[in-house]
Amino acid sequence: MTRYQTLAVTTVCATLVLITIGAVVRTTGSGLGCPDWPLCHGQLIPPAERTAIIEFTHRSAAAIVGLLIVATAAVALLRRRGDTVVRNLAVAAVVLLAVQAWLGKETVERELPPEIVTAHLGTALTLLGVLSVLTVFAFFGEGRRRIESRERASFVRLATITAVIVLVILLGGSYVVGSNSTTACTTWPGCLQAPIPFVDGVLEQHIHWAHRLSTLVGFGAVGLL
Repeated sequence: MTRYQTLAVTTVCATLVLITIGAVVRTTGSGLGCPDWPLCHGQLIPPAERTAIIEFTHRSAAAIVGLLIVATAAVALLRRRGDTVVRNLAVAAVVLLAVQAWLGKETVERELPPEIVTAHLGTALTLLGVLSVLTVFAFFGEGRRRIESRERASFVRLATITAVIVLVILLGGSYVVGSNSTTACTTWPGCLQAPIPFVDGVLEQHIHWAHRLSTLVGFGAVGLL
């Protein structure tokens, strides 16, 4: 592999690890382990508390990954400056990185509202997708030529639609947890002995049921691939 390819692969892997650390932060309830931003309890070094250390580890990893993303985008722009697709992907990666940093700050300062937490995850997954495509083009040539190839056009469209559906499913799952809707429907496939939630059912039931329906759509889309 060339240095650019190695950098691109490293960035994708590091981003995936960062998302995993973010999941650990959420499942351990460490999101407010550092209640301020960018410091932790007003200090550069976090206190010796479990939640603070986990959250600070997440922030430190995010800083490192951020530098990798900027480096990857910069090299992509220098090496493929004539490739419109690669250029747009590189710019998108940097923009998404800035949005993600802002959402991370808002997540802490607003004390983990489910809407912001879901947006934070969505931006992270979108950024991972952009970096993954950028890495593919680092190995397999000009982006526009490959996208516009007729024999690949229909597959690219279907794959894009499927990716969006899967993203919606993942974000829906995040919102189900954040809105405390996980146990709103305790039976399956119905909801509380009914085929679907009643019209006057509580909001959490409708959120839970909508997530179930989205998984069925996603199953069908993946099957078509």
